[in-house]
Amino acid sequence: MVAPTDAGSVDAQVVDASDGATLPFPLNQTCEPVTLPEGTVDKACSECSQSKCCDSRKALVAFADADALATCIGAATTDDEEAACFTKYPAPAQALLDHGACKSYRCTGICTDPPKACAACTNEKCLVESLACDRSKDCFLFTGCSGACKNQACIDACGTKYPAGRDVATPFTTCSLTRCASECK
Repeated sequence: MVAPTDAGSVDAQVVDASDGATLPFPLNQTCEPVTLPEGTVDKACSECSQSKCCDSRKALVAFADADALATCIGAATTDDEEAACFTKYPAPAQALLDHGACKSYRCTGICTDPPKACAACTNEKCLVESLACDRSKDCFLFTGCSGACKNQACIDACGTKYPAGRDVATPFTTCSLTRCASECK
């Protein structure tokens, strides 16, 4: 397994996503195929998670409070509630973000909805920038906050609230607007 890098230190570059060997952590995991018994809850997603994201899953389940953090974030309805979850359960936070990033990319259409044109383009052409945001708690909170906005003033307020998240999200936004302009109109 390649050691995780600090999400803020990822250099912006285009990654050839067709070659699994060149993918950055946590997308470069090599796992054995897993087949779960019929009747397993969310069988297809669980199989994909264990078959394609085994290292990040193993790191996540090593934390006793990993389920509590995931449940807390899943129940949160605002970025303030999500921030409180990360404060209450700090230990598994990076492992949860890493595993979520892997599942989002490697199990798209199985654990998540199939990507729309913009997401498909950014997964291909803005992977490093997207991954940096996906692996950053601050970017997670900033995008949650700004995603609920209806105007620029609100987005600016989210940037003031989560400046580190805004700073990680900006390269991704710039990339999506330049490399995927027609898909992300």
